[in-house]
Amino acid sequence: MSIEDVFPSTSWSKTEEDIVIQSFSNPAIKKYLRKLALEDTKELLQLSAIATDNAALVKAHAVVQGKLQVIATLLSIEESQPVSSSN
Repeated sequence: MSIEDVFPSTSWSKTEEDIVIQSFSNPAIKKYLRKLALEDTKELLQLSAIATDNAALVKAHAVVQGKLQVIATLLSIEESQPVSSSN
């Protein structure tokens, strides 16, 4: 089984792409994503390095780091501003 079998390639129409960009550019969605990032960060910070074994701490850090990278990617999506032409 190849990776293409598990995750088949899909194409997006311009309309679908515009909808996704518009959605993730919405200030309410950005606020929600920041809230998720804050909750994940707090959860990681609350783990005691003394009371938690190293393997569990490393795993928790990797999971939170992955979540934060995804959230950062989503937060970086911006609607492009139309270029105004000076006539």
